[in-house]
Amino acid sequence: MLANDAITFDVKAGEVFGLLGLSLSLTAGLLWLAPTLLAGGIALAGFGMTLGLAGRDEQLAATYANLAMMAVLFLGIVPSGDFPGPMRVVLALVPTTYMVDSLKHVLSGSVAPGPLSLDLLVSLVFAVLMLAFSDRVLRAQTR
Repeated sequence: MLANDAITFDVKAGEVFGLLGLSLSLTAGLLWLAPTLLAGGIALAGFGMTLGLAGRDEQLAATYANLAMMAVLFLGIVPSGDFPGPMRVVLALVPTTYMVDSLKHVLSGSVAPGPLSLDLLVSLVFAVLMLAFSDRVLRAQTR
């Protein structure tokens, strides 16, 4: 599907979400939403597992996870144009950057398969890498 209005229909949000008086316009672009959120969520889960395994005990692991996730979420939410050049390299290494970019495209209605496919592919690569790395750390710790 090349355009976001290839499939468009309205659903009363009250019927779906229990909210009254709102309507939700569901487009073909929203079909990109589920795989992007899934891949980004798995990438963040792998990142969180790795951080959890880095701590000597549960409290230290939770501290690491909270600090890192605040940074990761902040870096993913702030537009990359607002950062200086060297910081944009760091943004390219943060999985939430691609998740937020996909969500921005989908929710703004500017759906183009090229950029969304790239964001989804990068999110999937991050997911695989983070899960593989956390698996390797867990296996090393349990030996």
